[in-house]
Parts: sequence; C-alpha cells; structure tokens
Amino acid sequence: MGKETNETKKCSNVAIAFTLFLSIFLFGAVLGLILFLTDGGGTSTSNTPEKPIATFQSQGICEEGKWGSNCTVCSPCGLHGACNGSGTTSGTGTCLCGIGYASTDCSSCATGYWGATCTKCGACSGHGSCDGSGTSSGTGACVCAATETTSFDGTNCEKCAPGFFGNDCTKCEVSCGIHGKCSDGIAGDGTCGCDLGWKGDTCAACDINVAWTGTTGNDCFLSPGLTPGEGGIIVLGTFKKCNDHGTLTLATGVCTCKSGWSGVGCSVAMCASSDEYGALCESCSCNGNGICDGAGTKTGTGQCRCNVNYRGATCTACRRGFTGSNCNTACPTNNGLVCSGSGECNDNGKMVSNPQSGDCICDQGYSGDKCETGSGVVDCVTDTSTNEICNDHGTCETNTCKCAAGYDIDTKCGSLLSGWAKIGGVVAECPGSAATPCNNKGACSSTTGECSCNDEYTGTTCSECAYGYWRAADGTTCTICPATTVINGITKVCTNNHGTCGSDGKCTCLSGWKGENCDSCALGFWGASCWSCPRSKNTADACSGHGSCDGSGTIGGTGACTCLNANYIGSACGTCKAGHYGGNCVACLKDMNGDICSGRGSCDGDGTIHGDGTCRCLAGSTGALCELCLNNHYGSSCVKCPGMMSDGSACNGHGTCNGKYLSEGACIANGAL
Repeated sequence: MGKETNETKKCSNVAIAFTLFLSIFLFGAVLGLILFLTDGGGTSTSNTPEKPIATFQSQGICEEGKWGSNCTVCSPCGLHGACNGSGTTSGTGTCLCGIGYASTDCSSCATGYWGATCTKCGACSGHGSCDGSGTSSGTGACVCAATETTSFDGTNCEKCAPGFFGNDCTKCEVSCGIHGKCSDGIAGDGTCGCDLGWKGDTCAACDINVAWTGTTGNDCFLSPGLTPGEGGIIVLGTFKKCNDHGTLTLATGVCTCKSGWSGVGCSVAMCASSDEYGALCESCSCNGNGICDGAGTKTGTGQCRCNVNYRGATCTACRRGFTGSNCNTACPTNNGLVCSGSGECNDNGKMVSNPQSGDCICDQGYSGDKCETGSGVVDCVTDTSTNEICNDHGTCETNTCKCAAGYDIDTKCGSLLSGWAKIGGVVAECPGSAATPCNNKGACSSTTGECSCNDEYTGTTCSECAYGYWRAADGTTCTICPATTVINGITKVCTNNHGTCGSDGKCTCLSGWKGENCDSCALGFWGASCWSCPRSKNTADACSGHGSCDGSGTIGGTGACTCLNANYIGSACGTCKAGHYGGNCVACLKDMNGDICSGRGSCDGDGTIHGDGTCRCLAGSTGALCELCLNNHYGSSCVKCPGMMSDGSACNGHGTCNGKYLSEGACIANGAL
C-alpha cells in the first residue's frame, strides 16, 4: 500500500513539473511576439525601428498592396492591372486594368479587344463586329452585319455582299433572270443591268434598239455594226443598231443605211458625191473610166481602179492591145503577136477617136491587115522612084543602112526602134529610157511617146502597181493581190473588199472578217454579214468565254451559244445557275443536309460568274459553313442569349448562358451549382 502511494506521488510530481514548464514556455512566446510587433524585440538591419501601423495610417499611406483606412490587402490584379489605392488609405481596392484588359482581376480582354494579347479590334466601318471581341480567343477579323434584308462585306465591312446594294447594302429584290444581273454594291441601285441585246425590268425582252429577233420573233441577235472599244471592251450604251445610222430589219438582221452612211453595219461615213474620197472628200481623178479607192466614202487612198481595158494612173489610157475612144478596139493579132510582130498597132494603148486607130502600120517590106506578108528589103534603096536611101533616116555603108538615132536598121531606118517615139517630128526616147521603155512593163507609143502599161502596172513610166496588185520583194514586180476579182468592170480585192491589200501582199481584214483572203468571219462573229456572237454586259468574249457560238469564225451557223456545262446559263452563258458561283460556276458550300451555308448565310457570288463562294453568315452565326453560333448566341437561328449587353456579355453580366447550337439559351446565375 505504501509502495503504491510513493509511485503515485512520483507521477503526480512529474505532471506538475511538465505543466509548469509548458506554461512558462507559452508565456514567453506570447511576450516575445508582443515585443516583436511593438518593436520591443528583435533588431533591424538598418538599425531603424519599424513604424507601427498606426504611424503609416497617420501619414495617409499604407504598404504597397494594401489600401484604405484599414490598409486592407488588395485583390490580385495579375500582370495587366493595378490595385486602386494601393499604398494609400484611400481608393477602392478594385483592379485598374491596362488598355485592352477587363474583369475583376484583369485576366480577360475588354470589349473591342481580342486574343491572347488583347489586340485592338478594327472599326469594321460601323457595319460589323470583331471576332473574339472581349475574349482571349477569336481572329480579330470583322464579322460583317448580315440579315435577310441587309448584308455587308469586305475585310472592314466597307462594301456590300453580292446581291445587296446601296449605302445600307439592301438586298436586291428584283430577279434579273438569265440575261442580266442586279446592280449591286455600294454604288448600285438595285435595278437590273441587262446583257447586250436585252432589256426590261427583268431583262426578259429583246432590245430591238441593238438586236434583231429572227423570223419567229423569239430569238435575240446582236445587230451588225458591233465595234468593240479600247482593249476589246464593249461599252453598254455606246452600241447602237446599225451604228445608229440605219434601219435594222428585225427578221433578217440586215441594215438599211441612212443617207451619208454605208457598210454592213452602217459604219462607213459617205461623201456627198460618189466621185469623192477620204476624210476631206477630195475629188477622184479616174475620169469616169474607173472608181477611186474609197469612192463616195470618207476612207480610201483615191488610187484608181480602172474599168475593163482602161489603164493609167487616172484611167486615161487603154490596156495594151486596145485603142479607140472607149478602149474597145482590139489591135489585130497573128499567132498571138500584135500586127504579126512586123508592124505597129496605130494608137495602141491610147484612148483616141482616130478612125485609123487599131490599124496595123506595117514595117517596110511587110503588108496585110496584120502585116502578115513580106520579107523586107535587102539593100539601102528604099524608094526606087526617087532612089531614096534608108528611108531618108540614115546613110548607106556597103549596102547596109546606118540609121539615125532611134531608127531600126532592120527596116532600113524605116521604123523606130522599140523605146523611141516621134513626137511632133522629133525623135526621142520613151519614158523610162530607150533601153527600158516604160520600164519594160508596157508598150511605148511611137507616135505619142506615152506608155500603155501591162495590167499589173500604172503611171507615166509604168513604175507603179495598179490597184489590186502589190510590189513584190524584188522592188519592181507587181503581183496580184489575194482573192482579186473584177465584177462589172470593178476590181475588188480580198474577197469582195472585205479587207485591204497591204504593201506585203497580204490582206488586212476589216472588223469581223478573217483568213488570208478575208473570206470568213473572225472568231466571235458568224453568218453572211459576220454578226456578233452573244456577249454579256461589258465583256468582249463571245458567249462570255463560257460557251461556243454556233458558226463562230464562219459565214454560216445560227449564232446561238452552247454553254460549256449545265452550270452556265443565259443566251450568252453570262451567269451561273443558282447555287453556283465564279468563273467556273463552282457549286456553293453545303452542309450535310444539302443547305447552302447551313441555311444561315449566303454564298458569295451565288448565281453569278463572280465571287469566291465564301459563306457570308447571318448575324449570330459563324464558321466556314455558318454552322456555328457566335459566343452568347444559341439555337438553330443563333439568336442572342437573354440579357445581352453592349459589351457582348449575356445574362446582364450576372450569369452565364448555356446557349449553343440547338440548346435553349437559359441563364445560369453566377455562383449557382
């Protein structure tokens, strides 16, 4: 019993000692803390006692990171903000965010800023919103305003989407069919701009001011006279039927020109007289025996195209081998030679009214109507009755005549040598010299000294090419122009004057014609009059470059366009069918249900040969196919979530919207479970 009492006492003493030790330790610790807080304990590295909180407050400042009268600890503001009142006894303690940042801790982008670095959005011309505005995501691109009735486009929403017009980019309501296009764009007025040859509010009628309808009255072909402007561009409004200088027969497409105009399309201005030519209507000088180039028109060179058997620069001479007042008296020939080669045709190549014109003047010793008989003389005596020697035009030396200049020894000086003429009793060389009389391109009259040129040549010395001929590379030979014909005595080159014969002997074809001989229509033209193939507004390409024109490049065909594929439509293949766009009429983008742009946008260029097929989404929608809703939009129509604020936040800023595609768009209050 005693033993148990001693053990009990020992344990009790140990407990008392431990309790006392713990009490002393805790008291010392509390006292040390009080001394430290009141600067009563510890030391400072600066040897300057720290001021108590009351001292900071009395000086109107707090430590950095604290604010207000109680020096409350600031809320965290991250890397993009600062505490309002930090280091002072004033302020609000809220975060002051840097430019572009927002939210209570400056961790989000402000409205009008986007992306990881909160980049400033563009203005979008006041017609769109910035993708990602107020978030740390997005692209910063302008999402242009678009509804069923208005739609803007462009990188800065500065223009209208295709099919919308005016400053408000209002939707084109009129259907322009397959022969026109709505006048869209900021400068457009919403009316139909029709293709060439079409008119009306919906471009459904043939415009007989510029086109003809054919025998059935159901077709529509462009009138002759189509003349593309600079660069081949046809400017609508400047093209008139028959160039506005004639009457168009609607059934045949033939122009009947007004006085003062001519040509297939009445495009050639005429002079007052048919015997005038050129821009100044100068008088022709073909003496009624031919037609000058450009006769009666304000074109041409005035060069004479002589009638049959007439020759000369002014058609005042006869063709070699003919004479008479009308150049219709043929010189006698034998074995293909004029006057058998033993005489000279009187007035050969000369237009005179002499009764003896065309008679053969035989060389001495020859006789007959064609000088076909005789053998000449064998000695110097030429007239035995008078003992005349050498026809009195030379001397006799050893029974051989020595003739005066210009006379032929073979005729005992009785006739002139080729290249010489006796004019008024004086013997002289022919034009071009005696060695090359008439440049060897014609015959020289021994009585007048004038040249009667071969068909190819003209001029006083036969040194010029006649109309319908061109000078070859050797510089002297004149060669007939391509496709030259003589119709009713009138020379025409390059197939009925469908072109002009150049100095190189090649035809330069008139507009609408082609070929070496200008005997067919150029590409883009067809038929007997080379009418223009159908063309869209403001394009020089036949069938708009998207089809083939029947008869193009020939003088046959119908002029109808066959489009490259079924996606092109219109008489000029000038547009795409609905649901297709661009120069190749590519199909617009569709979702899995077959809806273009998911039914919540429009395809750029839809139904035209323009655009890039990009989906232009309606308000609230986004995505390549407009298949997504923008932030805080929901449902199949991507409507705004409830409580949408001007900064793009929903639920009046006090909650989040669970809205997304096909959801109900309800608000969940902040803090709700």
